[in-house]
This record gives sequence, structure tokens and C-alpha cells, in this order.
Amino acid sequence: MPRRAASHRDHFRDYPTIRDEMRTADNQPRADLADLFATLSRFGSGELLARSERLTRAARELGTHYAVVDDQLVDDGEWQLDVLPRVLAADEWVLLERGLIQRARAFNAYIADIYGPQRILHERAIPHEIVLSDPAFHRQLAGLPAPNGSYAPVAAMDLVRDETGRWHILENHFSTPFGIAYALQSRRMLAQAFPELFATVDVAPLAPFTAQLAELLRARSPRPNPHTVLLCRGEDNQSYFEESFLARSLGIAMVQPGDLLVREGRVFLKTIRGLEQVDVIYRRIESSSIDPIAFGSSRFQGVPGLVNCVRKGTVAVVNAVGSGVADNRAILRYSDQIINFYEHEKPLLKTVPTFTCRDRDQAEHVRQNLSSMALKPIHDLNTMQKYYGKILDLTGERDLRPALAKHPELLVGQPLLTPSHAPRFQDGEFVSRSVFLRAFVLLGESPVVLPGGLTRQALAAKEGPRLTIMMGGIKDTWVPAAGSGTAATFAPGAAAPEAAGEEFSIGSRVAETMYWMGRYLERAENTARQLSTLEALRWDALGSDALRLYWPLWRAVAISTDQSMRSHQTPPPDLAKLTRALVLNVQQPASVHACVRAAITNAAAIRDIITPELWQALNQLGIKLADADKRPQSISRARLREICQVVVDEAQRVSGAAERTMLHDEAWQFFRVGGWLERAIDTLAVLQALVGPEGRKLLGRIEDETDLIALLRVLCSLDAYRRTYRSRAYLDRVIKLMLGHPHNPSGVSHCLQHLRQALANLEAHRDVGPANRLHDELTRLEEASHSLDPTNILTREDCDVLGELRQQVEGLHTRLEDTYFSHQHAYTTDGQITLAFR
Repeated sequence: MPRRAASHRDHFRDYPTIRDEMRTADNQPRADLADLFATLSRFGSGELLARSERLTRAARELGTHYAVVDDQLVDDGEWQLDVLPRVLAADEWVLLERGLIQRARAFNAYIADIYGPQRILHERAIPHEIVLSDPAFHRQLAGLPAPNGSYAPVAAMDLVRDETGRWHILENHFSTPFGIAYALQSRRMLAQAFPELFATVDVAPLAPFTAQLAELLRARSPRPNPHTVLLCRGEDNQSYFEESFLARSLGIAMVQPGDLLVREGRVFLKTIRGLEQVDVIYRRIESSSIDPIAFGSSRFQGVPGLVNCVRKGTVAVVNAVGSGVADNRAILRYSDQIINFYEHEKPLLKTVPTFTCRDRDQAEHVRQNLSSMALKPIHDLNTMQKYYGKILDLTGERDLRPALAKHPELLVGQPLLTPSHAPRFQDGEFVSRSVFLRAFVLLGESPVVLPGGLTRQALAAKEGPRLTIMMGGIKDTWVPAAGSGTAATFAPGAAAPEAAGEEFSIGSRVAETMYWMGRYLERAENTARQLSTLEALRWDALGSDALRLYWPLWRAVAISTDQSMRSHQTPPPDLAKLTRALVLNVQQPASVHACVRAAITNAAAIRDIITPELWQALNQLGIKLADADKRPQSISRARLREICQVVVDEAQRVSGAAERTMLHDEAWQFFRVGGWLERAIDTLAVLQALVGPEGRKLLGRIEDETDLIALLRVLCSLDAYRRTYRSRAYLDRVIKLMLGHPHNPSGVSHCLQHLRQALANLEAHRDVGPANRLHDELTRLEEASHSLDPTNILTREDCDVLGELRQQVEGLHTRLEDTYFSHQHAYTTDGQITLAFR
């Protein structure tokens, strides 16, 4: 008896019979996609919804977001990745690759020519006024060298496939091409959420592209192991996800302008060990903001003197400063001439007809056909706002029609083509939506095109009046492996890398950020753990006598979190209100939720350093707290305790992710330094509030076994006490355990010991004066905490012994800051910084 066929669902029964890239006019799968759609039909709509929700959840946990960046406008939203990929035919992709490489080569030559002999202008191949009036053309960059004559080795182009199946170029991106990380992350996410689909097509891999990009950057310098950094604005930039993803994938530091400085014609990175020379800069900020000396005032800080270093050849910038001249939409009309002029070939890919409104006749044509035209500024809105903000209103609804009358030279018009469509799973069914493509090219010795690129898809049946690729949802883009060439080499004159490259120090800003991330996470976990333990005592069930006994302990924990709690001398009527504030009130800087937010903010600033596993664990903690904080006033005490336990569990998961997945290098050591210092301060704060002079006045005597056991539980040291003393609890022994025991994880001596070891690892095999002094200070404090006499602490009324020790431990922060973050110690002798020439 034949085996019964598996149940299949016809998801496309009501699919519209229009021209579709992946289905034929009679609503059948494209021949080469029969297996893909057959596999898709094995899953019901419910299962597809679950897969789609898995993609959304993963994106939220990873902190992945997108932004509309064509016009440099922030429009953050959830990652809307479709469960169905876009699959391009192999033969079609071969033609696209050839056309993209041809175009990238031609426009790279165009940039070199414009900043060089300007042959194309002398021979009148294109109008000179378009180029010379371009705000992206900077005369001060004329003659600026580029390694191997490659001005824009990383390029991107936007394409649209019209309803007849022909491909057209919409725009060029040669200055700071955006979107590579989105394509790579989409592939990873879909492979995890829907692996069954990948068995139907032999998909060309994307992973080699980052290695090829790394080699391209390395080849920009003659050094065998150049020091390469990625320069960006920081985490407030809309493309920060892309930049952090690329920096982490490339294994290079992501820096901001303030992290770099120029000395004696070289660029240096401020690191925890001083200044280290930088050889290659992967630029992710616009040219006009990169150097305030070369370009005058800028909204962004920039690196003063950087352009002069480029001119001297001591540093290479990729893409070259000034490459934005190839992004001018006004020269799109002359793309064919540019390709023919430099490549001596006919263009393989046509450009969407573009009308430059600087020309009166072309402007009049645009005006007469506005209903079927897309108006665009000649550059992205960020550039336009910078140079023409006072005369050109590009805010609000971005209606450019008034500008067409006043400043036509700043606009171009493109006819609204009817783009091709592809299926998209949306609201439980497949619908037909238009698709656009951004392709990426690396111009090395053997040029490479990222197989597939980045597909954006409209979410609505009718698009808006502007024709743009960066819109709506995202689709993973597949190219059959047989149709893609991924091998490439980038070695134009550069020496082969050594077996083990030189190890570079981390930047001071990165070290400080890791340090504070460790402190905030430890502070959140300490408070949550302590409050969870106290809530287990069931305050609402305790009598007045029991409350008077336990209140000093609760107050000590509260004071260690928030000093304003000192004003509470007696138990308030509603302890739950205070507990909710200490856990969920984000306006209270030391609350659990505020500390978790601060830890996430710090982590977000260094996503190139931390691992995706660590970020995901920390982001999940933030999501769970945010979900719990939606109606804080209605949260019961039992729920508060559950929330505290969630924080403790998730914080432990974050620490485990850091321990297991991060390289145990300098960055990880500073994460540990922050955690150990915070734990030591917290233990001292609780003890000081409880048994210091002020606490003793309120407390009287605390000798009861039950009270001391509660204290040990709050400080996570009950088992440590039992194993150490094997007796009932005595206050002097509890103090000795919490101060001087070298193996009690919550003890001050233990924390200082690990803090000293972490710093010793940072300074291994180095004789650094300030670091040695810090090491000596830690040793002294460790010995002091070990030798303190509990009797002296409990009987002296003239001074606060614990308060003095706590003040000295807190003072370690200033020493750390001077030694590793601000480098104030570097100016204590002759006022000069030693340069790390190599």
C-alpha cells in the first residue's frame, strides 16, 4: 500500500494573478522554486505565524532595529523580517554582478578624477556646474592620496526591477554605504527560525563577505598587521546597530571622534595604556564632519588634523574623504557617460531616468509630470539640511514641491516605476508587495558582490509618492551558489599577515563603559537579592515587636541603595510602597530597574566589544523588567518578590554569558573590576548602616540568632558562616566573615583580592607607576579589612570605622579613573603624553 502523502496547505489560493518575481502569471511557483514552496506548504498559517513571531522576538532580544537612512532620518522600529526569502535566479544574478562591478569601478575612477586632473570636466563629458556646485565636493581635498588609487572600495547601489523584468539603478552610495549588517543578520535570523527552507535551495553563503571586507581594510596599509578602527558618531546614531555589528564581525575597535587625536602628523587612539597609533580608519561619518580644521565648523566633534594625516599618508581612510561626490543624484542622469568615459564600455545596468531640475527644460518636464514623478534632493536630507537648512525646508511631511519653485537646482525628479512584487507573509496570509534591492560591492584585486544583498519590501499595497529602497519590511535575499562568485583576494602590495598579529589595547572609553556596566549590573543584582530575601519574611504577617527587630535590617538594605532612606527612623505603614520604589522606580537612580537600564545603556555603547550572547541576555533582563513595570502601583508584594528573583536569575545569566562567551581580555577584566568594587561597597554599606554608630543607636543590640541569620541571608553568606564557624551566629563573627574572610564571595577582603588580581592581569609584565600605586593601595585595603577588630567596630563611638573603610574603598574609583580612563596621571610630571610610535 503506498505511503500517504503529507498534508499540504495552499497558502496561495487567493493570491493575486499579477506579475510576481517568485510565482508565474497563473499563480504557480517559479520552476526553480518548486521545492521551496512545497516545503512552505507543509506548514499551516499558525505555524508560520509562530515562526514569524520567533523572528520578531529574536530581533527584540538582540536589540536589532532598523532606521530609514536614505535621508538620514531616524525611524526606528521592530525588525520586520519576512519568513519567506526573496530568491534571485542564478543567471540573473550573474548579469547583476557584472553590471554592479562595472559601475563601482567607473564611479571609483570618477571620484579619483574629480579630485585629480578632472579630465571628465575638461572634455565636457558631463556638465561642470553640477560637480563644482555639489556640497559634497570639497576643493581642499584635491590631490588627497588614496591607497592604490581606490577611493571607494566599499560601494552600494539601489536597484529596482520593473514589471517587465528589467533592472534599473536608482541611486549610488559611495560615501558611507549602509545595510551590510542588516543583510548578514537577516540570514542568521532566518536560518535559526526557519532552517527547513534552506534545504530547498543551495544558497550562496554571506559569511565570507566580512572576511573579505577585513582583508580589504588590511590592504589599505603597508603594515603587515595594521591597527584598524571603525569611526562612527556613537550609539545615538541611527546606524549604530550596523556599525557595532560590523566592528564586532571584523574584530576591530569601534571608536568615536573623541577617542582619537592627532600628534606629530599621526592619528592615535586613547587606550588604557596611553596612545596607540592608528593605521586604517573605516569611516562611518560624513566627510564634512570628520575634521573641523579641514572643513570648518561642524555639528559633530570630528578629529582635528585627520585630513592632514591622510595627506601625509600616515593613515588611510575607507571610504576616502570626499567620496560623496559620486552619490549626487544629479549625476545619475550621466551614469552612462561616466561608465563609457572610464570603462570604455556600454553600461550593463541602466539607470532610472533622472531629470536634474537645475536645467530649465528638465525642471519644466518634472513640473508637468509631478503626479508620476518622485522628487528627491540631490543628496540625503542630513547633508542638505547642513548646507541649505536656512533656505530649504526639508522637515515635516518632506513635501518638496515648494522647493521646486524656489531652489530647483537642489532637486531631481525620477519617474515612478512600477516595481516588481514578491510574496510576503503578513497578518496570517501571503500578500503581494513591491520589493527593492540594495547591492554591495568590494573593489579589491578581485571585486566581490555580496550574494543577494539587502531586500526591502513595502508593507502596504500602495507605496507612498517617493520611490525609496529603505522602506517597510526586510527579506533575506538568496542567490544560488552556482550563480555567485565569492572568492576574492585583497593583496595589492600589502604584506601577508603574520601568524599572530599585534594585540592592541582597548580604548579608555570602552574600558570605562565595561567597568560601569559591571557596577550597575552588580548593584541591581545586590538590591534585588537583598529585597527578595527580606520580602520572604512576610512583613505583613509580622507583629510589632518582630517588625522593630527586622526594620533596622530592612533600613540598612534600603540605605545602601538610596541614602535618602536615612530619614525613615521607624517602619512606615506601607513597606510595599518603598519596596516598589526601590525595585521599579526608574526615576530613582539606584533602583533595580534604573540600574538595569544603565547597564543596558552602557552595553549598547560598546556592542562591538560584547558578544551577541551577552547582549541578548542583558536585553532580555531589561525586557522582563519593562514588562513588569507597566502598572507598578498594582504589583503585589508576592509579585515584587518574583520580579526580584527574576532579576537575580537573569543577572546571573548575564554574568555567565560574559564569563563563557567573552574573550578574557582587558574589556572583560574591567567588567570584573566594576562588579567586585560594587560588591565590596555594597557589603560595607549594609554593615555600616546596621552596626555603625547611627545604626547601633536605632538598633540597640542585635544578638538574636534569627536576626543574625536574616542578616547573613541578606548578604548571601549564611552557608559560608556555617561552614566556617559551625556554631550559632554571633555578631562579631558575622562582621569578621563579611570583612576579612578571604574566601567568602560577598566579603570585602575577597572582593578586594579579586579586584587586585584583575588589575594585575591588566598590567602583567609591565612596570607602570600609577598602576603599581593602585595595586599597593588595594593590598593595603585588603589587609585593613582582614585585620579590623569587630569589637572595635561595635564599641567605638568617636568614629565610624566601617564608614572610613567604605570611603577608602569608594576612593578606588578615582584612582581607577585617573589611571585608565582620564589618564590624569600622565600630566603629573612634564605635562606631556608619551606617544606609542611603532
